[in-house]
Amino acid sequence: MSLAAVAQMERDLFQGRQGCPYCHTVEKTEPLPRIVPPKIPVRWLPHSSFDHRAHRPLACAACHPDAKKSVETTDVLLPRMPVCRECHRGGVGARAGCVECHIYHDRSKERAPDGPHTVPQFTAKGAAPAAAPAKKP
Repeated sequence: MSLAAVAQMERDLFQGRQGCPYCHTVEKTEPLPRIVPPKIPVRWLPHSSFDHRAHRPLACAACHPDAKKSVETTDVLLPRMPVCRECHRGGVGARAGCVECHIYHDRSKERAPDGPHTVPQFTAKGAAPAAAPAKKP
């Protein structure tokens, strides 16, 4: 999109032609209308992580080929895994381990770093680790 197109869009939005309804649903309520927040999630894939900064050397269209022809805010242009694997594949290209993208544990529920077990409990053949001591209320 050109700078001229962006400037025109700003004029259309903020100088009364369309305003808020261009992006938002406006509910007719009294005494003032209610502007409904857009339903755009902060994080599209809750069990994954992604950082555009690491991908800056790539053109946006390399991963999002439909972006230039998209005109609807409802278009979700997330690339599918095969697109990511063009670069992220074992042995060549970017790192390809599952944890590069996927988060398996909720870090907010992580236990304290000082666990209840000893090294011999984990290294003794056939020995199961001792049960964790009961937490005090």
